[in-house]
This record gives sequence, C-alpha cells and structure tokens, in this order.
Amino acid sequence: MSPARVGVLLADSASAPGFRSGRRLHRVSERNGMQGLRDPLLIVSAASTLPTVAVVAGDANRQHRLKGLLIRQDVGTGLIAPMLDRAGIRFWRSVLVHQGPPVPARVLGAWEMGAENELIAEASVTGGVLFVLSCALERLEVPVRRIPALARMRTEDVTALEVSADGSYVHWPRGDVHLDLGSLRCVVDPDWRARTDAVRVGHHERFGEAVRAVREAHGLRQNGVQGVSARHVRRVEGGFFPKVATLRLLARAHGMQLDRYLTEIAEAARSER
Repeated sequence: MSPARVGVLLADSASAPGFRSGRRLHRVSERNGMQGLRDPLLIVSAASTLPTVAVVAGDANRQHRLKGLLIRQDVGTGLIAPMLDRAGIRFWRSVLVHQGPPVPARVLGAWEMGAENELIAEASVTGGVLFVLSCALERLEVPVRRIPALARMRTEDVTALEVSADGSYVHWPRGDVHLDLGSLRCVVDPDWRARTDAVRVGHHERFGEAVRAVREAHGLRQNGVQGVSARHVRRVEGGFFPKVATLRLLARAHGMQLDRYLTEIAEAARSER
C-alpha cells in the first residue's frame, strides 16, 4: 500500500532548492490556507518569513495535521523565539531549526520514501548525552555510557559525529562507529528492543531452516562440512546466524561460490514460507 500523501508548503526555497513534487510529497500554497487540504503538512520556512506562514501553521497544528515546521536560521539564535511568537506559533514539538539545505533535504527525502520514522534528521552529543532527531521529528536522548562503542571513546571523539546524507545512520569517523535509528531505539526502549529481537529471531530461524533444506537437498550430513563442526552446523540450522567465514565454508562444502549458495538459501527460504 502506498504511503499517504503529504503537503509541503515551501515558503523558503533556499532551504530546499531542488524540491519537486513526487509520489508522496506535493507542493501547496499558503494562499489557499488549509481550505480543501486534508493531507498532513510539512512547512519549510526561514525564521524571517515565519509571519507569512503563521496562519496556515496554526490551522494545521490545531487540526493535528502539522507534521513538521522546518525553520532556516537566517536571524540570530536569540531571535527565533520572538519570531515564532510574532507569528503566533507557540508550539515546539514539531519545530526543527536548521542552518541550511542538508537537513531539510534529509527530512523531505525521508517523507517522500515513507521512511520518516526510520531515518535521522540530525544528531549531536552534549553533556554525555546523544541527542537524535528522526525525520518524523521524534526526539531521542541516549546516554553515551549506554553505548559500549562510544563509551570507550574520548569525549572529543564522541562529539565529532556526522549524519549520512540520506539519514540512514550516525557516523563517528575517529572510532569508525555507525549507528542507525533502530539500534538507538533499542538502547532506550525495552519494548522496541523486544520487538526487534523477536523479528530477528524469526528471520534467523527461517535462515537456519533454509540452510538445513539446502544441505539435505545436496545429500550432505551435518558432520560433512570441512572446517565447521557438526555441533556448529546444528546451531546455525537452529537459528544462530553464522559469520561470513562460516558461510564460505558451507558454500565450499556444497561445491558453490558464496553468492550462488546464498541464492539457493534465499530460494529455499521462500519455499519454506
């Protein structure tokens, strides 16, 4: 099923210079206000032009259709709040203040793909806490000490992070650490982690069943894989996901290259389902 369409009120072309209406996002005009608009709404504005979108933003917010107000900071930081107040906008939950095109490009790209809940708009580390904002403008706060790969790094290295162009992960170059939004949610949300683990277990079990099916189809015994013990083959077939080195040994035992072996496993998994 296609994602629901979302209107984009582009009051600041400098924030999203290459924006075009697409499969999911379509451009709307502030002149029409909210009249006839039933879709969720993203508003892209500069701080100095907030008064021109105030009426539409307020209407959309009251109707619970405002999904994001992206504000380019073209005035001093201390003037953002007065500009919002001048525009009659007194809510912050859906507000994202940014410096220029990379952030709104990530947000709009994520919404166009229907992946706003999976991709990252921006991230920073302050006071030992990793602050992350999703492209749906969901805010996460993750103590650095709860992420082992970051807890081992120096403070100056932890703060030196970058978000990938499409928002798929946060990268720490000095530690070569990559974290996506799902892995960060697992740290702060036990329920999310439980759901994720359940999906992973189900996938691994199907993978193991497919490994067994391919092995049996080729007439191999569990103790017939050179370099892999029968016990470890049983673990893999029972749902333990193997390392690439183990997969190469399994492929060799079947007389295949790794890519062909994985193709047969994928075909077997589809047959099993």
